[in-house]
Amino acid sequence: SGTIKVVGKMALFRRDFLLTRLPSGKILVSGGIGNLAHEAPGDLVSTVEVFDPVTEKYFVAGQLHEARVGHSAIVLPEGAIFLGGRVPDEGGQQMESKTVEAVLNQ
Repeated sequence: SGTIKVVGKMALFRRDFLLTRLPSGKILVSGGIGNLAHEAPGDLVSTVEVFDPVTEKYFVAGQLHEARVGHSAIVLPEGAIFLGGRVPDEGGQQMESKTVEAVLNQ
């Protein structure tokens, strides 16, 4: 219809995050750069949220082992999601990662 509207608010402020459509129709929100008390400005975010388009609400679904930004995702037919991409180094700078994480049971 050409209408644009705000659909709920995420639990965490984040920018440069990844949205991934799940087989259920829900949306996985992962990674990004945060700005909250426990996510200092510029810190990469490890929290994963899920958006439910039916209820238009977000809920925290877990934590990645490594915070990520500039990452990508692959969703397998059975619903498992594999995430890979940049992580912070000890100084907080973004660097390439050799790890891939699997998000299961979403």
